[in-house]
Amino acid sequence: MKNFIIMILFASSSFLYAKGVSAGTVIENSATLSFSMQEEDFSIESNIVRDVVNQLIDVSVSWMDTRAVAVSRGDKKRVLTFKVINSGNGQDSFDLESETAGGHSDFKSKRRKIYVDSNDNLKLDKDDKKVSTIALKADETALIFVSSNISNKKSLLNGGKSFVSLKATSLRGGSGKRGTLHKGKGVGGIDAIDGIEGGVGWESGIYRLLNANVRVEKSILDKRGKPVIHFYVNSILTVNIDVAVLGEGKIRGLTIRDRIPKEVKYIKNTLRLDGKVLTDAIDRDRGKYLKSDAKIVCHFKTLKANQKHMISYKVKVKKD
Repeated sequence: MKNFIIMILFASSSFLYAKGVSAGTVIENSATLSFSMQEEDFSIESNIVRDVVNQLIDVSVSWMDTRAVAVSRGDKKRVLTFKVINSGNGQDSFDLESETAGGHSDFKSKRRKIYVDSNDNLKLDKDDKKVSTIALKADETALIFVSSNISNKKSLLNGGKSFVSLKATSLRGGSGKRGTLHKGKGVGGIDAIDGIEGGVGWESGIYRLLNANVRVEKSILDKRGKPVIHFYVNSILTVNIDVAVLGEGKIRGLTIRDRIPKEVKYIKNTLRLDGKVLTDAIDRDRGKYLKSDAKIVCHFKTLKANQKHMISYKVKVKKD
């Protein structure tokens, strides 16, 4: 009788730089050898091979403002908002830098400072920390503010733009060249390698100079008139929208629209402009409540520089 052997090998490849697997993960591989001899089946296990997933370094930076941020000559602490994501597979720290994008800009900003949104309220305030580096876990995101002062030179032209960048560079690698290996620089002393962007991410935001521009700031207050930190069911909250015209000249045809979140319900007939009642109906006064869109709308025909107004209304927190 002839002897015959059928061999089937089961094995997997080494995932040394697997982006979807956490850095430092140990992957075990083994092979199973199955064969038949003289009509009997046999199976042999190979030794176990252990591979460690090394750290892939990647970071992305995105500008989050929906349009160019309007500024006036001499403005202070005007903010551009960016998002930084550690898109690698392990904890990393990133050096943060901001600069004016040279030849593309009509004017330069000054005294740029970088802050992280420490309290997750999506705006720069006194609780936010000034930073030059930021530590992020794999896939963790941070909201970063770049605050700048605008020149007060009279020669600056209306409509001019200033491009300001935010750059994030990995402190574990960040060579700027894809595939660069950094021996022992990963978490726990494992190797790290720069990913698609070379461990560096950057993007520019835009300031636009206007002779007159509008600044809008929204706040939510509890019944004591203090900023709301926690929402409770059935709480009555007051929403204030401060509107200010800065610079020189006039703003015509300004409309403020404020969508009401689904978690709260608008309280009828509470819409006010500078303390005066505005009816909810679509009529000749400046405001209205659009029930179908769950939206407050307030219109101004003409606003002059240095004018200020406050729109307010009340909402009730719904049950879950």
